[in-house]
Amino acid sequence: MTLDIESSTVVGVAHPLDPLSREEISRAVGILKAGPAAAESFRFISVELREPSKADLRNGVQVVREADAVLVDRAVARSYEAVVNLETGTVDAWKQLARMSSRRSCLMSSPSARKRAGRTRTLSPPWPSGA
Repeated sequence: MTLDIESSTVVGVAHPLDPLSREEISRAVGILKAGPAAAESFRFISVELREPSKADLRNGVQVVREADAVLVDRAVARSYEAVVNLETGTVDAWKQLARMSSRRSCLMSSPSARKRAGRTRTLSPPWPSGA
């Protein structure tokens, strides 16, 4: 799969709040893979429109199309947030998210791990199964 990440043309955007097109999502992923998410261990959780501020929209300011992305690097078990400028083809923000505490992670692990941590009960959703 080849991506032309040099092109800065935004195709088919009629309104600044239009969702990202397939081409814009591919462009954002390509920009991240060419930059900080180059390793094969990265997995994309979500890529969506970063909405411009209401003040900019009300004042008719020419807004920049940006994408928010959430990624996981499975090699080091860390997650990241990124902001990609689709017009300039740059990563404007790259932030590591907080790690889940070991106490919380034991709730999602095996029953034997919960028992070792002193937790014998699991949390159940308030609705019945199959609902």
